[in-house]
Amino acid sequence: MAPWARYSNLVFGGAVLIWLFNLLLATVRGTGNLVLPVYVVCGGALLLFPLSPLLIFGIGGIDGLGVAGGAVAILAYHAVGSVCFAVHLWGRKGVLAPRLTPPRPRLQPVWEVLRVGGMSTVVSSTTNITLAILTGYVGLQGVAAVAGYGAGARLEFLLVPLTYGIGGPAAILIGTSIGAGQSRRALQTAWIAIALGTLAAEAIGIAAALFPLQWLGAFTTDPVALAIGADYLRTTGPFFGFFGLGYALYCAGQGAGRMEWPVAGAIVRAVIAIGGGLLVVHTGGGLGGIFLAAGLGMAAFGLIGLCGLLLRVGYGKEKTGLN
Repeated sequence: MAPWARYSNLVFGGAVLIWLFNLLLATVRGTGNLVLPVYVVCGGALLLFPLSPLLIFGIGGIDGLGVAGGAVAILAYHAVGSVCFAVHLWGRKGVLAPRLTPPRPRLQPVWEVLRVGGMSTVVSSTTNITLAILTGYVGLQGVAAVAGYGAGARLEFLLVPLTYGIGGPAAILIGTSIGAGQSRRALQTAWIAIALGTLAAEAIGIAAALFPLQWLGAFTTDPVALAIGADYLRTTGPFFGFFGLGYALYCAGQGAGRMEWPVAGAIVRAVIAIGGGLLVVHTGGGLGGIFLAAGLGMAAFGLIGLCGLLLRVGYGKEKTGLN
C-alpha cells in the first residue's frame, strides 16, 4: 500500500476522534471556559512537534512508521485532548454537571442543535466547495497555475480560524446576553466582533496584495507559480475584509440562533465565484477574471450577511423592569 494511502486510511478511519475532540471543545467553550481549550490545543500542538518526527522516523534502534506515523500522532493528539475535555465535563469541574448515562432522546433538543448547526455546515461546505471548484478552473492552465493559486488561496483559508478566534467567543457572549434579555449588549458585542474580524482580515489582505511574494516565496520559487499567485493576491486581497466580515457575522448568527442571512450570503458567494469562474472559462477569459469572481463572491458573503445584523434578526427587544 502506498504511503499516502496508509496515511489517508488512518486519518479517515480515526476521524471519529477528531469529531469528538471538536465537539467536546465546543461544549467546554460554550460554558464560557476559554482557558482550558487554549491549554489543550496549544499544549497538544507543542507535543506534536517532537512526537511526529519520532513516530515517522523512529529513534535509536526503533524503526519509525513512515508517513503513517504522522497520522498516528494526529490521532493521538485528538484522543488525549478528548480525554482532557471529558474529564473536565464529567468530573464536574465546570458549570455543567452531565450524567454518565445519556439522557432519553427527544426531538426538540435535536432540532434546536440542527437549526443552527445544520445551517452552519452550509457556510463551511460552500467555502470548501468554492475553493475546490476554483482550483479546478485554475488547473486548466497547468500545474504551475495550481501551485500559485493554491499558495495564495491557503492564506485565504487561514482567515477562517483567525476570524473564528474573534467570532467564536463573541458568539458565546451574544447567546448569553440574548438569553438574559440584554439585546443591546448582544448587538454591541456583534458589532465589535465584526469590526475586529473585518479589520484583521482586511489588514492581511492589503499586506498580501502589496507584498505577495513575501507569502508565496515560502511555498515555491517557480516564476510562473509566483506570478499567478501574486495576481491572485493582488486581485482578491482587497476583498479579504469582506470575507472576515461574513465569517464574523456567521459566528454572530450562531450566537443569536439565526443563520438565515449568513447562509444566504455564503450561497450567493458560491454562485458568484463558481458561476462567474465558469463563465470566464467558457468565454476564454484569463485567470484574472476567475480571481475577480472569487473577490466579488467574498463581497457578497459579507454584505448580505450584514443585512441580518442591520435588521436585528434574532436580537429581539431589550428586557426592562416593565416587562
